[in-house]
Amino acid sequence: MKKILFVYTLLFSFSCLLLPSCASKQKPAAPSAAFQKKAPAVVIAPIVDSTNCDTSWSLSEELTTLIYKKVQKNQKFILPSYDTLENELSFSHNPFGNDLSWLKKSFPSHQFVVFLELVEHEMKGSAKNNLLSPRSMHLNMSIRVRIVDLRGKKPSLLLQELVQNSYFIPHTLTHVDYTHTSWGSKDYLSTPLYQAHSELLEEVAERIADYINP
Repeated sequence: MKKILFVYTLLFSFSCLLLPSCASKQKPAAPSAAFQKKAPAVVIAPIVDSTNCDTSWSLSEELTTLIYKKVQKNQKFILPSYDTLENELSFSHNPFGNDLSWLKKSFPSHQFVVFLELVEHEMKGSAKNNLLSPRSMHLNMSIRVRIVDLRGKKPSLLLQELVQNSYFIPHTLTHVDYTHTSWGSKDYLSTPLYQAHSELLEEVAERIADYINP
């Protein structure tokens, strides 16, 4: 009798594991204190727009928002809240100059700071331009990336390079009216301009992840 009871007990326990009503509902575990301590605190300054690109919105604001979201997906880093980003990043020094001594005082709670500069954003047409072969376009873009390590006694330059991209836009998509389909609108997300920006900043985000390690 005891053996039969023991078998029923095992069967009941196994069935409870399969039933949602019996299984305990556990919330996903929050990142441990050890992880929070190990993950580096990184701040990304708003992108400096050094181009003469004429848009009805701020390219700097659009690209800064986009790179922040892409880097935020990488859970290797601790990033400040985007809402407080501009308030924390008020400085008058040249972030791309040779003098790095001011950085530790300006970013006392961070271990790395990333500066980005849009230096090229130019649309160029292809060689062919006739009725049989309408002109397609290339959006040529370049972003200067500078990463500074603040962990030592003195700031040290970890990376400085130019990330470039030439995004092909077929002639069927070259006539988008960006005065109406501007950044912030739902339709903008399907435009070649947004896709080009997203592709470039995906590469920039990968470079940042490659050089900043926990």
